[in-house]
Amino acid sequence: MNSDSDIGHQVLSKDEIVEASEDDDNTEEPVGPTNDEATTMLEQLITYFEKQSNISSAELLTLRRLRDSMAK
Repeated sequence: MNSDSDIGHQVLSKDEIVEASEDDDNTEEPVGPTNDEATTMLEQLITYFEKQSNISSAELLTLRRLRDSMAK
């Protein structure tokens, strides 16, 4: 094959491929909060909204049901 047609692909050994793959695995960002963290956040929201005068009991009930369903 002519070197003029080289499109920049790098030839890697098996060890280099494994190392590159492992490097990629370590750089993944967390997807979001854990179930426990989300439940704690909901509990804090419920506490906050219970102190507000402009929230309906139906809205509070929705938050409580969501929290309860996550705790299962």
